[in-house]
Amino acid sequence: MKIKKVIIIFLLGLITLLHISCSDDYLDVSDPNNLSPDTFWKTEEDGIKAITATYALFQYQVWSGRWGWFEMGYMNLECRSDLINLFDMWSPFGKMSRYDADPTSYVLHDYWSFTYQALYAANQVIENVHNLNTTEEIKNTFLGEAKFLRAYAHYLLFTNFGNIIIKTSTPKSATDYYSKQSSEADVWAIIEQDLIDAKKFLPLSWDSKWLGRATKGAASALLAKAYLWQKKWSEAETELKEIVNSGVYSLEADYASLFNGKNEHSSESIFEINFTMNNDGGRNERNSFPAMQTDWKMSTPNEFMRNLYLQDTTATGTLSQRVTGSVIFKNLATDTLNNTGWKKYSFHDENTNKGYNFSHSGTNFLVIRYADVLLMLAEALNEQGSTGEAVGFVNQVRARAGVLNISNLNQSDLRNHIRHVERPLELAAETGRFYDLVRWYRGEDLKAVLVAHGREAGNNFNNNNDLYYPIPSDELTSNPLIQQNPGY
Repeated sequence: MKIKKVIIIFLLGLITLLHISCSDDYLDVSDPNNLSPDTFWKTEEDGIKAITATYALFQYQVWSGRWGWFEMGYMNLECRSDLINLFDMWSPFGKMSRYDADPTSYVLHDYWSFTYQALYAANQVIENVHNLNTTEEIKNTFLGEAKFLRAYAHYLLFTNFGNIIIKTSTPKSATDYYSKQSSEADVWAIIEQDLIDAKKFLPLSWDSKWLGRATKGAASALLAKAYLWQKKWSEAETELKEIVNSGVYSLEADYASLFNGKNEHSSESIFEINFTMNNDGGRNERNSFPAMQTDWKMSTPNEFMRNLYLQDTTATGTLSQRVTGSVIFKNLATDTLNNTGWKKYSFHDENTNKGYNFSHSGTNFLVIRYADVLLMLAEALNEQGSTGEAVGFVNQVRARAGVLNISNLNQSDLRNHIRHVERPLELAAETGRFYDLVRWYRGEDLKAVLVAHGREAGNNFNNNNDLYYPIPSDELTSNPLIQQNPGY
């Protein structure tokens, strides 16, 4: 389901039109030449267009005339990680990476706005899918996809902003635009229920024409993440073992192929965001991940991460394939991980020291992959005392990397290994690290972890206030019912 630029522009315009028509009552005369909620939801093709438009919003494109996915969908999620150097070359990411986010930041405003647009689009599908002239099976599939995407949007909003507004319906009157923030328990409850519902209707897989659409495995994986946030270890284990036992997924032999655009929708992919690359100067479908990130120091591994990489070696002492597949070397023969940048998604070739394109590419972005599932399962098992079984799943991931098995670890040792060795080595620069830290250490001393890992500006972190970004200030102005997060 590689989404074309023209289609995206048309469909996002459609969502805007539907949004306006729901909130304004001055359109008293129907124009047969224009779309409206009453005329659009008729055919299966309409359903495909609507659900495609909802997926497209998670590409975070047409970003206020500014950049695109890398800035909005990646940097703001990655910049607080303990595994990276500061993003000091570009405001406002410098402030965000220093744990000093500005409520007036256009980045936070746009991320909040785009993700709520995705919620609105998903709710449009959920409310109107029954009007389509197609089979119940197809209607239910659209419904499952929309509920998955609604859960994903709520998940992104909660993990970034904490105190959010649940949106499970489109506004029907002016007062519907003003809602109070929801409790954390209520947010998790709607995420869980949407994903449980989605699993009932989503297929195990799609044929090649529709790759990128949500599957039952994607719903289970996101549900497991929600359970892990709440320390519901047994429930997470159930979902993750369902994925493992489905027989649909496996680890890819070539680690680097997961990120260089040559092996998209592989056996390891559980959910990924599709991008394409045009040569017409368009920017509405591309992944704008730079080919070489060290020049602006926008995303480079820090000393803690480099030391982990240097220790991730095979039985013969060579660096593992997840090191060479993750990091850009200035010189393959002599570089010891100094002045390096991330290789993932960058199209960088060390042999020529050239990237495919400095500013953008068509590489898909992996949101959830099977290696993450195996490590989450190991975590859930270990927290329940099944440490021996958990080690086996960690070793599956290590075997693919080409490194030796671990053994003879107690529960505490394995917990530390998963948190501060295995997940960083396997999943660094994939946007999930800071959120792992929050779910592990909120209510504890996350600042101490940042400082121990040598994170620049780690001493700036406030354990009470910096777990979440501030609510964008213009939202506080437009909605008097919501409150700012503590410390802002």
